[in-house]
Amino acid sequence: MDKKRHLALITTMVAASMVLELLPIKLFFPLLPYLTFDIGEIPIFFLAFYAGVKDGVLASIALTVLLFMFGTFVPIGPLLKFAAVLSGITGAWTGIKIRRSLYMSFTLSTVLRIAVMTLVNYVVIEYFVPGFLEFLPHYITFLTPMITVLVLTALFNIIQNAVSFFPAYAVWMRFRTA
Repeated sequence: MDKKRHLALITTMVAASMVLELLPIKLFFPLLPYLTFDIGEIPIFFLAFYAGVKDGVLASIALTVLLFMFGTFVPIGPLLKFAAVLSGITGAWTGIKIRRSLYMSFTLSTVLRIAVMTLVNYVVIEYFVPGFLEFLPHYITFLTPMITVLVLTALFNIIQNAVSFFPAYAVWMRFRTA
């Protein structure tokens, strides 16, 4: 692919991702309603499958810059989105390159995303928004409020990663066989 088409592909995927991020089509995660499922990651995952992880990273950075301008809960929200997408596409691409397996790719993507997001969420809650745990409903707390939030956030990330991964993978496979 020549440089102009390559740049056009990246730009198109970032634009599609941003449009999908801004659409009011959000489904709240019922156990932690501040988390929302969205489809804005799908173009970035597709780009990582189609063109490689470097382009996925570049698109993730561009999306993060746009979310700094137009997103919510700035700067924490865009940075958390960046960490989630970056870890997800890195794991997905690695799984494809190592084993060329859908299941390996999804598993690596999900495990890496959960590990990164657990660490990042712990740091954000502990050091940047320490009073946050006081707002957690006590009826869903098990062990400690921090463990509850991290476990429920991991569950959210499993589902969100599936929402992002599988449609992007399906479209990529369609392009590969066309």
